[in-house]
Amino acid sequence: LAVMPMNSAAATVDAMPVVITATSSSKPVLDGNDLARGTLVCATGSNWPQKAELDLATVRRAELVVCDSVAACELEAGDFRQALEQRVFSWKQAMELSDVIAGRVT
Repeated sequence: LAVMPMNSAAATVDAMPVVITATSSSKPVLDGNDLARGTLVCATGSNWPQKAELDLATVRRAELVVCDSVAACELEAGDFRQALEQRVFSWKQAMELSDVIAGRVT
C-alpha cells in the first residue's frame, strides 16, 4: 500500500471510492461536498455526542446510513446531531449493519 502525504482533506478524498475516518475530532475532518458521488464513507471515530468527524453535507448526501448498532449510534454518534437538529436526517433512515450483511436490506 502506497502512502502519500496530502495537503488537505479535499485533495485526499477527491475521486476516492472509499473514505475512512478514524479520529477523535470534535469537528468534521472533511467537507462532504468534496466527496465524489457514490463514495463509501466509513466513519469510526465519533463515539461521543460531542464528537463529529462528518459534516452536515456528508450526512445530507448519504443515500444509505448503516450503523453497527442504531441504538448505540443514537446515544453516541455526534456526526448526526446537526442533521437531526435541522431535520434532514432521522434515525428511522438508519440501518443495522447485521441486516445489510444478512441481505435483509440492500
